[in-house]
Amino acid sequence: MGRNAAPALALAGVLMLAVAVCAPASAGSTGSIAPSPTDPFYQPPSGYASTAPGTILRSRPVLLAAFGVLPEPVRAWQLLYRSTDWQGDPMATVTTVLLPTGGTPKGLLSYQIAEDASAARCAPSHALLLGGDLGEVVNQAELVAIDAAVAQGFAVSVPDYEGPDSEWGAARQPGYAILDGLRAAQRFAPLGLPGPATPTGLWGYSGGSLALLATAGSQCEVANLAGHALINMSDYLTVSFNDFLALPAVTAAFDQLDLGGTTPTAPIYVYHAVHDELVPIAGADATVRDYCAHGDSVSYVRHEVGEHASVMLTGMPAALDWLTNRLAGGPAPVGCTTTTAIAAPAPK
Repeated sequence: MGRNAAPALALAGVLMLAVAVCAPASAGSTGSIAPSPTDPFYQPPSGYASTAPGTILRSRPVLLAAFGVLPEPVRAWQLLYRSTDWQGDPMATVTTVLLPTGGTPKGLLSYQIAEDASAARCAPSHALLLGGDLGEVVNQAELVAIDAAVAQGFAVSVPDYEGPDSEWGAARQPGYAILDGLRAAQRFAPLGLPGPATPTGLWGYSGGSLALLATAGSQCEVANLAGHALINMSDYLTVSFNDFLALPAVTAAFDQLDLGGTTPTAPIYVYHAVHDELVPIAGADATVRDYCAHGDSVSYVRHEVGEHASVMLTGMPAALDWLTNRLAGGPAPVGCTTTTAIAAPAPK
């Protein structure tokens, strides 16, 4: 998630299980089967490049489903909108937006699914739909966090932040896509939001690791994890993996992805497992130190119990409560706080 705009993310998330049993007729019939990446809906109209970032180019109602088979009882749409790629050129990508029941939404959340793949069919706009590929079961499980936000009364935007070419790990581009997806959602009349005045937050967890392997380009997260477990990357290189990482070109590329170089001006909540086996906590500690050196409001919770996947679940309630308090107008905590706890402390 280390992009220029992306550090504003509230780094929180959850593994989830959705148990909805039916979708309302008002959701529309479009989207009963997950579209293919070659669906013409994803192709921007001519002249789109001259429009402003966040401009809605096309929309359609869709049906969401937990694990591709259990329809979600929520109204949802896909928006094709104008954004910017990592090179600064115009691009068009898609966000899936959800509308809570019971009146005008309290606010808007952008939820970033940990796609961890470079195949277009693994993008959220494919994975979350009825008929979605079960190869993306981990990301489909994140509907429980999205559902929790909707249940709190928030409209939710779930962007395809890797863009139309599924450029996993590209610098800056995910930040542009996330923020422009929020602009598009704020402008989408069926959500009933007050435009830029909408209380708006960002939520995401994890992101996984990068693979530069050909097969990974055509598979989703589960297949990539299963197929590349316990591999020693030095066996595939003419130098050691550590020497490869030290090459100037490689170092420069990773420097563009590092969090902490730019501190968000918005309040930020970070949580992480002390014993995270996938993303060592030393990196999170260093990033938070950088944020704390320049930020006005940084709340960091280190979970002593649990590892990467379980803390996605145990950290979710406090993270969502923290976001809810901020978007409801509650004052952000002042200064930088770091807490190491067995369970997440009560949000402030």
